[in-house]
Amino acid sequence: MLPRMTPIASTGASTTSRIACSSSIARVLKSGATALLSILSAGTVSAAQLTWDGSTDNTWNDGTNWNTNTAPVANDRLVFNDLAPTPGATLNNDTAADTAYTLEFGTGFDYNLTGNRITLGDSSSNDLLSNTAGDNTISLDVINGGNGRDYRVNNGTLTMAGIVSGGAITNRGTGTLIFTNADNSFGVFAHVSSGIVQFDTGAFGTSYMRLGWNATTNGIEYIGTGETINNQIWIGRNTGNANATYTGGSIISNTGSGTLTFSNAEFNPTLNEASTRNIEFNGTSDIEVQGVIRNNDGVNGAGIVSLTKDGSNTLTLSGANT
Repeated sequence: MLPRMTPIASTGASTTSRIACSSSIARVLKSGATALLSILSAGTVSAAQLTWDGSTDNTWNDGTNWNTNTAPVANDRLVFNDLAPTPGATLNNDTAADTAYTLEFGTGFDYNLTGNRITLGDSSSNDLLSNTAGDNTISLDVINGGNGRDYRVNNGTLTMAGIVSGGAITNRGTGTLIFTNADNSFGVFAHVSSGIVQFDTGAFGTSYMRLGWNATTNGIEYIGTGETINNQIWIGRNTGNANATYTGGSIISNTGSGTLTFSNAEFNPTLNEASTRNIEFNGTSDIEVQGVIRNNDGVNGAGIVSLTKDGSNTLTLSGANT
């Protein structure tokens, strides 16, 4: 059995020493907490904008190829202008696959983005922006993050050659947007601008396409070799039932080399639209609509859907249209 230890009496001096020690510990803890907060704050800085200058080679992960001399990290905005030594180069994304970026083609043209798949991030608007008058291609695969992303081609042509998957696409701008990959699986396609949108064989997404927006008439152009699709067409905005000035129409054109067939039993659903909307079919190759083309159902108006046929192709309607 261990012997009982005799307590040592406390003195005023030892009490003072303990208080001083406690104060020192407190100062150390406070200093450490401040340092930790600084580290955490540094990790939450706003996303940066990096502009490609291609100083070294064609790889994204080499920081010397960007104006900031730093490699891109998640949520950065990557800008491609004509300032690079060799504008129009094929650039390789060798950063980690599925990293979230937003993309912008400023004055750059004839770029081809290849390499690892990216997630298209959220910039509140213009998640994918093209302002150049030239042509650019995105050959890498793109996942539309969140519920969907905004594509805005204001000028020139942007070709989405890689697989586009994930959420919906809201298309804005007046330029030409082209989808060419037969494995695309993105969601709703909402066309809300006057720009041209082209789809090659199999390149449609997996959900409906909304055409006609407020007073804007727009549409899609098929450039493929012929196919049957099950996508519905929404003729109108579906929230214009109180505004009879929302008269923007829809256009479906087939300039490809084979027949485009719409097989959905309901070609277009009944939307809440106050105004008359028109759908036009045109092109050089045939179009067949197997499902029902029906009127919309506006609370404050008839919601009529009228039909126009133009072009040298044949339009076949085989549904019990209403």
